Amino acid sequence: MKKVFILSLSLLSIIPISLSSTNEYNTLQKAIKKASNQVDSIDDLKESDEEIRAYYQDLEGKDLKGDEFLSALQDILEKNHTKCDYSGTTGRKSSPSWDSYLLADRNFTLSPITDEELDLINSGETYWWSTDQVYCNVLYEPEPYLFDRDYVNKNVDGHKDMVDREHIYPKSYGFNGANGNNDAYKDMIAGCDMHNLHMGEGETNQHIHSNLPYGNVKNKESLGEDNIGYSTLSGEIGSYRGEALSNEYTASEVIEPIDKDKGDIARSIFYMAARYHDYDNNFNNEEYPTPRLLLSDNPTAPEGTHEPQETENTDISYGILSDLLEWNELDSVTNDEEIRNDLVYKYIQGNRNPFIDYPLWADLAFNPETDYHLDLSSPNGVSKDSLTVIYDNQKENYESDEEITFNNISFTYKSNGETITIPNNEITLNVTNSFTESIVKENYDFTNSLSLDDGYYTLTFTYTVDASVNFSYDIKVGNPNKIVTFNTSNIKDKYNFLLPIDLSSITGTITVGRDSKPITNEEISINLINDGTTSEFENNQALPIGEYELQLSYTDFTNEIHTQIITINSGIVFDTITIAIIVIAVVILLLIIFIPVIRKKIKKKKKKSKSKKNR
Repeated sequence: MKKVFILSLSLLSIIPISLSSTNEYNTLQKAIKKASNQVDSIDDLKESDEEIRAYYQDLEGKDLKGDEFLSALQDILEKNHTKCDYSGTTGRKSSPSWDSYLLADRNFTLSPITDEELDLINSGETYWWSTDQVYCNVLYEPEPYLFDRDYVNKNVDGHKDMVDREHIYPKSYGFNGANGNNDAYKDMIAGCDMHNLHMGEGETNQHIHSNLPYGNVKNKESLGEDNIGYSTLSGEIGSYRGEALSNEYTASEVIEPIDKDKGDIARSIFYMAARYHDYDNNFNNEEYPTPRLLLSDNPTAPEGTHEPQETENTDISYGILSDLLEWNELDSVTNDEEIRNDLVYKYIQGNRNPFIDYPLWADLAFNPETDYHLDLSSPNGVSKDSLTVIYDNQKENYESDEEITFNNISFTYKSNGETITIPNNEITLNVTNSFTESIVKENYDFTNSLSLDDGYYTLTFTYTVDASVNFSYDIKVGNPNKIVTFNTSNIKDKYNFLLPIDLSSITGTITVGRDSKPITNEEISINLINDGTTSEFENNQALPIGEYELQLSYTDFTNEIHTQIITINSGIVFDTITIAIIVIAVVILLLIIFIPVIRKKIKKKKKKSKSKKNR
């Protein structure tokens, strides 16, 4: 403690006492905290970019992809990886993995670190999470949920089975059991991995996910109640189960979680495929071997379970990989996910999830067509081969009949962190009409000037040594005439307010110079304007009686938006259908009015008849 105080004073001595701004004061405080390792908030426990980069330093300078990259990641991830006990005791809970959720899945916005916990952290305590009630982020549950330490996974007040230890990568795909022991996963490092184990809503884990692959579900809106996962915590929808949207996988159903969980789930699965990429018969003298876990677009059917030994020579895969890669992009890494990664690393099992640190590494690992390169010097861990072209009169707009000259042209090629100059004879130039997408000049000799008619063009310089590397930019020559017309000839002035309005016949045409292209109905957006309020028009919807404006919009190849306003009315139109509806309505109304009268007369008649008989 004495050393910390002296170091803090030494920092103060080199910083001016008069601080000119709040920013300078905050910088000073951060410097002091960094020197003393003092923690005042959860953010102080997060690793810096430099510390994260240092964790992966063994990858420095290497250009790895696919299996080679995954094997290199496994070498890093297995270092200092300590198994989290699945069913042991800690003195506070019956299971350390459950207790770890109160740290790893805690929502630190709703349940901030307490002063007591900060004191434990700053005193060097490695087990510091002591709050009895905390909000946790739960898979398949839209909002954070408040948990009490005493009834997490215990049958207190009906909370049994409301939350589960969710193996995102199911244990049945390679580490469910061994040698006839179905509970062997509890003793396997893969079965207890906290990067794969998340607090999950129980009903979805058991009856919707089970061991199905993850993927996009086809026709979610038409699913039956049994295929929709309603959270037992809030009653809200948390997941869907059904036929895969992907045509690759037809063996079984898939599970699609709500959007907030998609990226977290994908990155957890990517981690498992990296940490357990190569089969290991004797990792750290563990009792059971560690499995070889694979991903694919056509995963193994979920029937049956597989032991680690099976995975050594049999390709047992999980997925659906292409959907998981899509989810990784759609649902980006959140601050909560970063905090979880840091806490699992520092306080639970000693390793990180690289796909949270660098989400684009998923493309390096699992996309064989990726044009990314591993690059630890880049903030996102990857870079692309790039070509830069510079010449004297390089610009976006040229006058009519103005020649494009390539004086003092230079080509710079950057690949995997290295930059080199490319000679002119290794570069080709193609000129494309941006509107028609047809090539105007092919393999043009850019040592000469270039003349083009008025229009829009794309200039593409390609490196002949690696054709995937090119430099393109768009130019406009002169003032080309660009006209967009909408075909609304089938649109009526007045529609029946009782019937749906079909606007699928609206199409258009775009003309640039002497070239024209059709515009389909799908390319036209239609907004409904009523009393100053604008909303998207849903085709085949009926409109209440009134006057409306339809705003037709089309975005062309230069991202210019073209619009047209047309007016329509919704009201009573005496067509065949309307007349039929009116007649039916009148008949029903008359029946409603006269049936009671007729019944009354019949009753009266029966009464009279009965009276006569009695006489």
